[in-house]
Amino acid sequence: MKWDEIMISPSDAIVRVDRVSKIFHIYNRPIDRLKQAIWPERRWFREFYALRDLSLHLQRGEALGIIGVNGSGKSTLLQIVAGTLAPTTGQVEVRGKIGALLELGAGFNPDFSGRENVFLSGAVMGFSRQQIRQYLPDIIDFAQIGSFIDQPVRIYSTGMFLRLAFSVCACLDPDVLLVDEALAVGDAGFVHKCLNRIRHLTARGVPIMLVTHDTDAVRSLCTRVIWIDQGTLRMEGDPKEVTSRYLQEIFSREKQESAAEVAPAAAPPTDTGWQRWGRGTIRVERVRLLDAAGRPLDVVAWGEPITVEVAARAREDWADPHSGFGIAIRNRNGLDVIATTTYDEGLRLGPWRAGQIRMVSFTLPAIMAPGTYAVCACVEGRAAPVIDYVDYCENVTIFKVLADKPIWGAVLPRVECRVAPEGEIG
Repeated sequence: MKWDEIMISPSDAIVRVDRVSKIFHIYNRPIDRLKQAIWPERRWFREFYALRDLSLHLQRGEALGIIGVNGSGKSTLLQIVAGTLAPTTGQVEVRGKIGALLELGAGFNPDFSGRENVFLSGAVMGFSRQQIRQYLPDIIDFAQIGSFIDQPVRIYSTGMFLRLAFSVCACLDPDVLLVDEALAVGDAGFVHKCLNRIRHLTARGVPIMLVTHDTDAVRSLCTRVIWIDQGTLRMEGDPKEVTSRYLQEIFSREKQESAAEVAPAAAPPTDTGWQRWGRGTIRVERVRLLDAAGRPLDVVAWGEPITVEVAARAREDWADPHSGFGIAIRNRNGLDVIATTTYDEGLRLGPWRAGQIRMVSFTLPAIMAPGTYAVCACVEGRAAPVIDYVDYCENVTIFKVLADKPIWGAVLPRVECRVAPEGEIG
């Protein structure tokens, strides 16, 4: 793809990456590097393509999210755009000053004070000393590190490094801002502040390139997303569509790897080696998570319906007249965010016969906050005052909830708000 083939106005294209590849030489032994220098006609290395024939463009006001698993080439791409790495083949064009937060504290002199490092970083970005002085009060105010601004940065904590590094990049009014996973180490309050700053810069027309594993941040911040897989462009487009496809594949891989690790080789397909406890009179044999169309589900948007389908088989007769099924949706901290049972919904399944199979489905809206959740399932008896867990299966399947708006609690049900007319206020 040539520059004149990219259907955008030249005045709007701030970053252009044209068929860029980056090849690293991998040596099996340190001495092979020396051999390569002495006998360059021979190859003592093998080639590793970190990027392969990748093209993209970035316009004013765009926030481009870059996702992919570790080692896919995301950070290499940002380093090439920033100019800290040279491409092996292809061309990169960047118009304007770059603010790059590629590695925590990168470019800081550990023996300089925070204030001195602000001037150092600003000079590297192309700002004059006078310009940096104009921005300095905003940088110090945003970083919120107090008197440590005049202390050597080698005594800074990780959080202080992040605060100052991001403040320099975001407050010096760059023409392009590059952020590579740096926000993952900050405290929640400062990360929220940084995200608001990124939104502010985008609204002012500053293009952003954001590398992150946080797909929720990508969906809320970015106008476009690219998915890089093994150095190549796998998918590009709408943040919802791209992140959903990406997460579905990642979750599918995780499930396959988990099943391979825990499932006994001779186990039947209905028994996946789950962690379970209980008397075992009845055993849960299948749990499926389905979307509204009845398709297996790995990723769901907040508010969309999900169905948990649970099937169990009786190993022997069981006479409890108040038998039933239950499910729990558990967050990654182990908290059951939502739990319900057929008994609590007014259903009584009655006694079981040996060999009998029963299946129940629970349908509910995905009102959980964005994140990863596990589903637990059980068969229980309620004839006695204490619940009789006949079979309780822990974390049988996982899924992820995505949202387009902030959710501050563990769940957010659909809420109707009504503003009362002034005359009704008493």
